[in-house]
Amino acid sequence: MRIVVTAGGVKEKIDNVRSITNSSSGKLGLNIAHYFLIEQPDCELIYIYGGTAEPCLDEKGRVENIKIRDTEDLLDVVSH
Repeated sequence: MRIVVTAGGVKEKIDNVRSITNSSSGKLGLNIAHYFLIEQPDCELIYIYGGTAEPCLDEKGRVENIKIRDTEDLLDVVSH
């Protein structure tokens, strides 16, 4: 089973000085990702994270961690 989890905030630039941000820590998304790794041992997990969220670590290498900066990055990642 392939599972995609997104977590953490992103920052969108309005111009060179201002931006809109979501300051989500990503803790809930990280907990969800870890749950799937424990409960679904055959899963392939893609963990997309931004802001202050941490990468999802798995000693078996079942996690693809993708760091994003903004919604354009997110759209590009989930579109592929």
